[in-house]
Amino acid sequence: MVTPWSRKTAFRAGVTSLVLGALAFAVGAATDEGGVPWMERFGRVAPLAPLLAAGASWLTQRRVRSRGDEDALRALGVSPTAARRPAAIGAAAFGLATATFVARGTAQGAFYPKPIPPPAFVYRAGDWVDETHGILVTSEGQLARAPRHDALPAGDHGSLMMTVLTVALASVLFAWAGTSRHARTPAIAGAVAVLTMLAFQAVAAGVVAPWMPILPSAAFGLGLVGHLLVRWRWPGLGESRA
Repeated sequence: MVTPWSRKTAFRAGVTSLVLGALAFAVGAATDEGGVPWMERFGRVAPLAPLLAAGASWLTQRRVRSRGDEDALRALGVSPTAARRPAAIGAAAFGLATATFVARGTAQGAFYPKPIPPPAFVYRAGDWVDETHGILVTSEGQLARAPRHDALPAGDHGSLMMTVLTVALASVLFAWAGTSRHARTPAIAGAVAVLTMLAFQAVAAGVVAPWMPILPSAAFGLGLVGHLLVRWRWPGLGESRA
């Protein structure tokens, strides 16, 4: 049932996600190498979307608990799962929007990091040009910016759709994990995030198949669903901790 409280809570979680995303973008833009296109800067924040969603849902649900809303809802017969749902939905919306952005293909390289090659200047029309780093040395010895033509990372031969699905699934699961009042679930989500990042790097190195990054999130999701089903089928086992 959608209520004014649930709509307000979901909206607050979505706004919190945007604020955290803006902070991550500002930090990245202030510390990058300079001259990076704005779309590429947005793309570099995309891999953080699930973690930002988790942070937003945690902050929102923490406010809900501090105000006593969760206890009040439980007194009215609302289950703990339903009380956590609005914050998770609002935060997950940010991750799903990021997954839509990733589907454009502009952020693909951020998920598959590669070593930056050393400068390689080519003499062209009287100037020395390094297209990898976007550096131009004119015949007068002046430095200028040249168009960059980055080679695609090794991992870009992987499935774009698999990257999008990984971001979407992880965003939903991490947003739900952030609403948990117990430390176990967010800790597991953190481990899943580390495994997912390592899997993306392994794909970039050509060590594993392109579908490997989604496996940690898929296993985490199955575990959460199984836990919730057990608690729903046998409520006497105790309060839901998923």
